[in-house]
Amino acid sequence: MPDYKNLYAYLVGEIDKALTHMDNNDLLEWDHVKRILQNALWEAEERVTGGEEEVP
Repeated sequence: MPDYKNLYAYLVGEIDKALTHMDNNDLLEWDHVKRILQNALWEAEERVTGGEEEVP
């Protein structure tokens, strides 16, 4: 079973990191912000599913 408290803390940290980059209002940062959020989403999914793909 995933450790939801640690997962929550991880996601909050990554979202905070992305928001900090967004505060710069530098359009060159947007790709970096997207990568941070996308990687956080993938990492959270990996932690919850344990890397197991569901078979339909």
